[in-house]
Amino acid sequence: MLIVCNGAQKSGSTWVTEIVAKSGWAEKIPDRHCANSGVGRSFPDDVTHEIIDDDIYISENYYCKQHWIADDKYLEFAKKPHVKFINIIRDVRDMLVSRYFHDVRREVFTGSLDDYFDAGLAETRVRAHVRYHRFWHQGEGRHHTHMMSYERLHEDFKGEVKDLCDYLELNVSDIDAIAEKLRSSTDFKNKPSGPDKFYRSGATGDHENHLTSEHNEKVEAALEAMNFLKVKQKIAEDHPGLKPYLSSIDIGI
Repeated sequence: MLIVCNGAQKSGSTWVTEIVAKSGWAEKIPDRHCANSGVGRSFPDDVTHEIIDDDIYISENYYCKQHWIADDKYLEFAKKPHVKFINIIRDVRDMLVSRYFHDVRREVFTGSLDDYFDAGLAETRVRAHVRYHRFWHQGEGRHHTHMMSYERLHEDFKGEVKDLCDYLELNVSDIDAIAEKLRSSTDFKNKPSGPDKFYRSGATGDHENHLTSEHNEKVEAALEAMNFLKVKQKIAEDHPGLKPYLSSIDIGI
């Protein structure tokens, strides 16, 4: 089995990858297929069907972290019986704040959050986020992926882990023990964090500390222009257990 921990950038795919990595359910994809190093080991974007169909991914369990979007090749990967795709959704406003600090840390952008909005980068990031979820959850992809919620991981970690185990068809005898182990080993409190670190906050609702009412209005306008509400309604339809969390974030459902 190949477990693809997929996600829009700064939406929680690293957390999902760490849950899979710390669980011991699967190994990192091998060096010969890898485009980088670390926990979030990834295939290059030009990975072929031949590699995804390598015997090791059929006979053994491996995982990777990706941000795959906008190529029908990835949908074809998701249809393969030995491939399991995991997606995650997060409040767009928290994603945006996290992406802003990420861009500043990587020196992609220098300036204030106001400058980020004025330069059009905030809208660009929001639109990219919507395009990601539209690709995976409004079309054929919605039938071949499992969806997790960043907010539910904070509020009902065990429930999310149980649903993930069910999706991966894992026979877990003690879900309480495995969930507690994974919660502790992936907790943001146990990671080096701060403004200049990869792990900055990890909190839900952090946008309230950074976005003004004017910022929020611009985010909402971008979401409405791209009909993100319809996308979220599709996600809620396919994953009814996430409905309370989808209802409580950004533009609701």
